[in-house]
Amino acid sequence: MIGPRIRCPHCGFENPSDSNFCERCGSSVKQQLAHPSAQPAQPLPPLPPTPPSPAPYMISACYQLVARDSALTISEPQRVFGRFDFINLASAEDADLISRQHFSIKFEERKFYVQDVGSKNGTKINYGEDIRGRGWLEIKPNDVISVAGVLDLKFMIVEATKCSFCDYPNKPDAVFCEHCGRPLKPEAVGGGDIPRAPPL
Repeated sequence: MIGPRIRCPHCGFENPSDSNFCERCGSSVKQQLAHPSAQPAQPLPPLPPTPPSPAPYMISACYQLVARDSALTISEPQRVFGRFDFINLASAEDADLISRQHFSIKFEERKFYVQDVGSKNGTKINYGEDIRGRGWLEIKPNDVISVAGVLDLKFMIVEATKCSFCDYPNKPDAVFCEHCGRPLKPEAVGGGDIPRAPPL
């Protein structure tokens, strides 16, 4: 005797009761348990296309920390900076004075803020007083962040490259969106319908 069967709601094929997918058309069959005499189920209406997920935050601009002839461009809403971020901008002796986690910058309510995160040798804004223990302080374009007294970083705001699919703000020189992987400038990578960037 044949046991209970699961009838595919799309093509009507009767599959074994432990099936997850139809053996004939590949559709999911875990919706109902059917006997051989049951009537075929009506096909389900197609689902609407899924729009790209929204970006996890909205930031209208990226920023740069400029030192000498180098610039570090950031598009994250909050980030902690430390010794290894500036290893190429300071001598080995000076880099040892920068803590592994030295200061943090965040974007909130359309403003940028900086905070020392418990560094050993301190952080200053515009060569003023040490900001250790003072919480978040607003910074503006052309402000100088002095790190441990050995590295001066000019804070600059740069225009972000916004993704036309998910509105994520990317770094100005980005080719693919950091959020959804779609090309930001199709003409720069050959034009046409270009697939997502391969995973790293």
